[in-house]
Amino acid sequence: IRVVGAAMKAHTGHAALQENGCAVLNNLCAIADNKVEVAGVGGIGLVLAAMTAHVGHVDMQVVCCVTLGNLARRQPENQKKVAKAGGISLVVAAMAAHSKNVDMQEAGCMALSNLGVSGRLLKYIKKEGGIGVLEAAVVATGSTAGCQKLGQKLLDKLAKVALAS
Repeated sequence: IRVVGAAMKAHTGHAALQENGCAVLNNLCAIADNKVEVAGVGGIGLVLAAMTAHVGHVDMQVVCCVTLGNLARRQPENQKKVAKAGGISLVVAAMAAHSKNVDMQEAGCMALSNLGVSGRLLKYIKKEGGIGVLEAAVVATGSTAGCQKLGQKLLDKLAKVALAS
């Protein structure tokens, strides 16, 4: 994990290395203990830096969103870290910037779904414009069943939070 992080830090402008580095971090997140270690060595920041440096690179954005989603899945501390570091706004921005890309929409819905598990984080998703991108993703032509399911489930949660406020 540290070797991947060091390579990503040393070559921030190299899109292919950043994309592959994020993919490796994502694969490592298949093991729960690795999620904690990846976050502990700055992996969340590396993923967000890759997203920021390569905004127009849709494949990079997809891999980064999947990685953030997997880092956040069933990891409340990682969810908070991603949100605090600006990850929710970057996911929303990636979904908006690449609204015609089905893979991007599904990856974004997955990431936001794994981040939107508490009332506070749901409110943050709403504040960052998440409702608009989720609504667009759910009804988009060619939208996958996974995107529709995840997006609609999160929209329903967001509606409940709005009603409770």
